[in-house]
Amino acid sequence: MIRLILAICLLGFYSHAEEVKQKKTQTEKITEVSKNFLWRLKGGASDVYIMGSIHVGNEKLYPLNQAAEKAFKECKRLGLEVEMSSKNMGVIQTAVMRQSQYEAGKDLSDDFSEEELALIGKWMGTMMPKAAWVRMKPWFHYLMVMNMFTQRAGLVQGYGIDHYFYKKAKKEAKKILELESARSQMNMLINLPDTKKALIESCKYSNEKARAEMLKLLKCVKEGDNKVLLEVIAELKKTSEKMHKIMFTDRNINMAKKVEEWMKEEGGTFVVMGAAHTLGEGGVIELLKAKGYKLERL
Repeated sequence: MIRLILAICLLGFYSHAEEVKQKKTQTEKITEVSKNFLWRLKGGASDVYIMGSIHVGNEKLYPLNQAAEKAFKECKRLGLEVEMSSKNMGVIQTAVMRQSQYEAGKDLSDDFSEEELALIGKWMGTMMPKAAWVRMKPWFHYLMVMNMFTQRAGLVQGYGIDHYFYKKAKKEAKKILELESARSQMNMLINLPDTKKALIESCKYSNEKARAEMLKLLKCVKEGDNKVLLEVIAELKKTSEKMHKIMFTDRNINMAKKVEEWMKEEGGTFVVMGAAHTLGEGGVIELLKAKGYKLERL
């Protein structure tokens, strides 16, 4: 379950899948209800909408909740975790080049047993020779394995909810705001605790099981299924409280503060964040409610 968190709480930059064009999502007849994770926040100079995202997806994720389409249209600004700009891509690529490999004289064999290396090799060996992947650090392997899971489930970055609204915002010349920075996200990933444990757990999954869980997560976000999302969050906390604190608790506090700032601006802001940031104790929704703001689930 740990790797699934990345799909719903971190920027979709980390997927290497190709961009795709949406397939008539605005004009297709709606065949099933999309509830999604969507709230309206009142109490400021203008309404702010918060939508829980998954950063990868497929055509079955669409059409989205029509209330989200209406809210986005009404707002002058779009808030994202991080803008998908060329500048931010440069920050990410630089971090990967500088910090994805061990220093000279060290490799994965210093941190993993032969049995564990064989597990990692089952995934990484499909992409590159051992001489190359054995030099890469655990945090990078963790992201790469997650990418392979999403790709084998047929999920791509271009269908992520954040990407969907980002492309619409650029087309309509809406102002883009950021909840975080690309540098802070990369620093977090590079320094995550318990990454070695998370990597080995992920590598134990079969293609079939990984695909089933990713599609379950996609369905959860489409339907706004609180139960499933809270189970995913709880699983991470159970596995690593340190990782949970860094990925959720600390970031959620900062995200809630940003949302409060944006409430002071006229014209409305439509905020898209990883769905796992929205729910539960310490989630952005509960943090804002605790400050007296009124939130309505749409």
